[in-house]
Amino acid sequence: MSQTNVTLPPDYYLRNFVSLLDAVVTQYDDLLSPEETAFYQTFRQLTPDAQKLYVRLLTRKGEIFRATKLRYKEITDTKRAAQELESCGLIAIDPDVPLAEAIALWSKPEWLEMMERLGVSAKPFAKLARAELDAALIGVLSSGDDEPWISGELLLTITGESIYQLQDPQVFDVLKLLFFGNLNQDLTDFVLRDLGTYRYENYRLDRETRLFRSRAQIEAHLTSYELLSELDDVLSEDRDALLEFAQRVSVVPADDPVLLRRLQKIKLAVARQLERLEHLDDALNLYQHLTLPDARERHIRVLAKIGREQEALQLCAQLLKENREHPFPLRFGAKLARRAGGDWPARPTYKPISQCVELPFTGESVEFAVVQHLSADGHCHYVENALFNSLFGLHYWDALFAPVPGAFSHPFQHAPHDLYLPEFATTRAELLAELADRLHEATVYQERWRDRFGCINPFVYWAALDEELIARALERIPSEHWIAVFRRFWRDLKNNCSGLPDLIHFPASGGYELIEVKGPGDRLQENQIAWMTYFAEQGIPHRVIQVTWCEQEALREHKARNNDSQLA
Repeated sequence: MSQTNVTLPPDYYLRNFVSLLDAVVTQYDDLLSPEETAFYQTFRQLTPDAQKLYVRLLTRKGEIFRATKLRYKEITDTKRAAQELESCGLIAIDPDVPLAEAIALWSKPEWLEMMERLGVSAKPFAKLARAELDAALIGVLSSGDDEPWISGELLLTITGESIYQLQDPQVFDVLKLLFFGNLNQDLTDFVLRDLGTYRYENYRLDRETRLFRSRAQIEAHLTSYELLSELDDVLSEDRDALLEFAQRVSVVPADDPVLLRRLQKIKLAVARQLERLEHLDDALNLYQHLTLPDARERHIRVLAKIGREQEALQLCAQLLKENREHPFPLRFGAKLARRAGGDWPARPTYKPISQCVELPFTGESVEFAVVQHLSADGHCHYVENALFNSLFGLHYWDALFAPVPGAFSHPFQHAPHDLYLPEFATTRAELLAELADRLHEATVYQERWRDRFGCINPFVYWAALDEELIARALERIPSEHWIAVFRRFWRDLKNNCSGLPDLIHFPASGGYELIEVKGPGDRLQENQIAWMTYFAEQGIPHRVIQVTWCEQEALREHKARNNDSQLA
């Protein structure tokens, strides 16, 4: 991430919007509906003022706007631009709208003033809270309908100003989905790039690598977001409503892992709620068809809860077969095995070399205190996960940004869509195999560091390292140790890229060692123990330094804390 003094042009948002539209049409013109194609053609033929106003409206909250609130220096004539948009069917001027939405456009003082102008005393309403005032206004202005509307003509008469309403704004949702591959991002990403806040790799985006391959796939993604928007409300419903909703989460083709994962997460949330409501058989019926790690764990837990412990034990064994370091089956399987009187693999009990060091308290963290202590003998750096992750990201750069169909859908991605899915490795098997057992020359990483500096890579910590540290690490750490660490990363990219030791020490005599630092009362976490167990297997030098503060310094610190607490 970087910061630059960049001034954006007044119409930056229009340029970005047009860039999005053009990119979508270039990649997906064969999959667009007639309405989407017509929208694109209509928008491109508008005058610049009308284009700017439309984008401004589209990126504001809601779909209904007061004309007097639309003041933009870069738009010469807002009223004329609105009339042009109306003539093209992109907005409506003074349409009939839901009364509650219309009322919300004006403030309480404005409504009280309008009531006085209309000859209605505002005094009875002046002390009402906003919600109470809105309810009163609905009672006064509605005709008693369950969902009252107000005509545009009447609203104009009451307020003295026009309103504009976007027409069919969901068309842009489709275009946004095609560009971003999701409905969570927006035009802000263009701005962050243009300001220099983020820099992205220039990966390939074209029709051959596009994410969506059919209109049916587009519709399935749109449906998934509709289901997601309903999920929170559904989770507060009863069993029947939950099961009915789960039925609507349809099965999707196996060749769309991004959509499959999103729908599985929705079903997982429903199953979890059924479990909380003690509808365990219903929850189990959903869990057993899901492949998400959390779903598989819940499946095992529910089986055990309803007395099907042998089945639960078999699934634990299957998880262990896939990943012998998986903490859940090691822990939960052992519990089930004890209950059934069977054998189970013991959890790792490795205890790394630990050294107690007494240091003067300087106000710095324990990690930096140890860095200063060890720097008397060679070089010591605080790196935690940054060093090995960054070299991993640099080493596999070409694989991460390979032009795999569906991996990238827009130029602002932090990572390929499928990075943490099993499909990532299978679709890049040949490229990954070429890189698996060898390192490049140090100059390759240094050149890549310089050329790509600041470019977003899901593993590279640009601010935490420098070329000197990279060069020293590549010189001192044997290639087989790098490869061993990378191999464990690949076992579980989501979880194994954390928990690495805090420091790397390069003694003056040569070599290196990885050091985990613990302060008073602190202890190793499960993922840290797993890493050190692996280091021991691979012959990677490591140890733990347990810090205690010098007694005099500790007493001084304790006294200072007591004084601070008394003053507070």
